Amino acid sequence: MLQQGSGEYPGPRGGGPPGLSDDRRTVSLEVRLSPGTVYALGVNDLYYYGYKDTKGRPVLPFGWCFKTAG
Repeated sequence: MLQQGSGEYPGPRGGGPPGLSDDRRTVSLEVRLSPGTVYALGVNDLYYYGYKDTKGRPVLPFGWCFKTAG
């Protein structure tokens, strides 16, 4: 995942690699979050396109931004 822009990047929890579902449609990663914090993260952009579909095509860039309670 790419880290840029405003917001904190969620830290890894457990140190394990991301998990991939059996149908290869869902990636999961355990992260450590702090209360009352704005987080921003995304996958792929114009220069980084490491996330690809099952046919090798780059996934369209997509981002999330959220704030934890507290």
